[in-house]
Amino acid sequence: MKKNGEEILYFSDAYEDGEVVAGNMLSIAFLYTDETSLTASYNFLKEAGTVSIELQEMPWGGLYAKVTDKFGVEWQLNWQKA
Repeated sequence: MKKNGEEILYFSDAYEDGEVVAGNMLSIAFLYTDETSLTASYNFLKEAGTVSIELQEMPWGGLYAKVTDKFGVEWQLNWQKA
């Protein structure tokens, strides 16, 4: 985990029961401090990537999206509302 200001960056390996193929061995989870930054990152990544979960409100009270970028790296984007 790396903390950059108030934003937090997590790295996660593949799920234990999941099939490991090039690109899904690592997931990057970024916790944003504001909705604007999250939306900008989401829009940038989805341009040349593939959206697994559209940006949406989640039951835990935040906004969340999952996008695989053009290099095959999976990004989990999250912003927790106050």
